[in-house]
Amino acid sequence: MKKILLATTILGMSAGFAAADVKVSGSAKAGIARDADLSGTLATDSEFHVYNTVTVKFGATVVSDAGVEFGMSTSISGGNSYSLGDDGFADEGGDLGAPKLTISGAFGKLTFKDDGIDMLYDDGTAGDVSYDYSAGDLSVSLVSDVDGIDGVDGTTANGVDWSASLGYTVSGVALSLVTDSTASSSGSVSYTAGAITGTLEMDAPAAATTVTTLTIAYAADGISAEVSTSSDSTWSASVGYAANSMSVDYSTDDAAEWEATASYDLGGGAKVVGGTNYIQDAYAGVELSF
Repeated sequence: MKKILLATTILGMSAGFAAADVKVSGSAKAGIARDADLSGTLATDSEFHVYNTVTVKFGATVVSDAGVEFGMSTSISGGNSYSLGDDGFADEGGDLGAPKLTISGAFGKLTFKDDGIDMLYDDGTAGDVSYDYSAGDLSVSLVSDVDGIDGVDGTTANGVDWSASLGYTVSGVALSLVTDSTASSSGSVSYTAGAITGTLEMDAPAAATTVTTLTIAYAADGISAEVSTSSDSTWSASVGYAANSMSVDYSTDDAAEWEATASYDLGGGAKVVGGTNYIQDAYAGVELSF
């Protein structure tokens, strides 16, 4: 009966928006988890606790007579979430997120979200307006911070007024370049041959040492593996396997900071998940998507 009433209500609300495409989706997570401290020993309050959280996303699009698409989306999250690693437990306030407006057409895509668009070089800072355009193998993106306020911590955006990226693919070689107003930049070139992809990246932060990283990745028959080594003497490696609804992943690096996760797809948008890491964080639960 409740489902019938809900469907009737939604139909009634959308009757005046016949031209709009309205979508509602979401996800939910629940289980038990432990959050250990970073020293590698268990924190004082590091027993297992229950986590349960839900996120509901709302979106609507309309298309004008000229073929321009206007979209609006937002989301709301509630409960006590958990993320394996440094984040651990977090209280989701249940507030409705700031809405995002998009305008798309042959000219590209404009996105507006106050302090809600990640800068392209450093996603620790945020902008308000972005522009994306692609034509064949060429792609261009721009992000601008209009008001000078950083959406991450509410302060000035660390001097990042804008960021830009350029991507191009030619003869199987993918090229990319990213820069911002602080003169930080990064560039990469990658090539895929069968199941193997090689990527060479150069990262040049403003007023910091440039780091070059070589990454070799493999993906075929449910097996994935990746090894990266950098000019600053750091490295990382990961391996994964997926078959028959089950997946297992393991990663580590030069600091021996390893992480292992596993999941089993139950079908219908439900899966069982679990994992642990080098500081004895651990979790087990279920994840739902609808």
